[in-house]
Amino acid sequence: MLVYDSYSDDGSWEFIQECAARDKRMRIWQGPRQGTPGSWNPCIREAAGEYIYVATSDDTMALDCLEKMVAALEQHDDCGLAHCPLVHIDEAGLPLPNQWWPEKTIFGRSAGDLVNQPHKRKAPYDGLLSLTGEHVYFSFTQLLIRQSLFAQVGPLESQWGSFGDFNWYMRAGLVSNTIHVPDTWATLRTHPKSATFVVPFGTPAFHGKIEAMILDAVEACEKH
Repeated sequence: MLVYDSYSDDGSWEFIQECAARDKRMRIWQGPRQGTPGSWNPCIREAAGEYIYVATSDDTMALDCLEKMVAALEQHDDCGLAHCPLVHIDEAGLPLPNQWWPEKTIFGRSAGDLVNQPHKRKAPYDGLLSLTGEHVYFSFTQLLIRQSLFAQVGPLESQWGSFGDFNWYMRAGLVSNTIHVPDTWATLRTHPKSATFVVPFGTPAFHGKIEAMILDAVEACEKH
């Protein structure tokens, strides 16, 4: 486990140090604040395993989530991504009454009954769906990623701000097959201090940035 802290002053760094003292499998360090998702890149660059999971600071997962997604990628070596369902939760960890996934995503509307079945999604299908400006993958917590995919499509870029993960999802979907793993789940927590909460969904500025991210992703993947 790699943990990167941006000089937090709320007791997080002290807690992380206590955890690392008890578990030698953890490697921890501090560095400048790069925002979400740019602050994930230091850990992604340092990761040495075959698979990478981005465990964001306030989200959770089912106990079998990693186990099942690893097994799926082990069985499908032509896939760079494993993708599981997402549950939106509130500050207390309870499911929100209005769930965004899968009903409010292009994934849910395009997959139909396959939402609840294991299935392979072949490139560039998911990337092409992203041309609509809608999310196929809604949160990084839904994904287990082969390290080699980052080498192919590049890291996350801070220039797009807190919803720049859409740009990376599109690049990945254009070049990589995905295996959907329906019988587990991860979460996305929404609360007033979360980065997701302040995203200006639906505004002209938001749609303008989505268009720019689409053009950037298509250009970045053209060689593939």
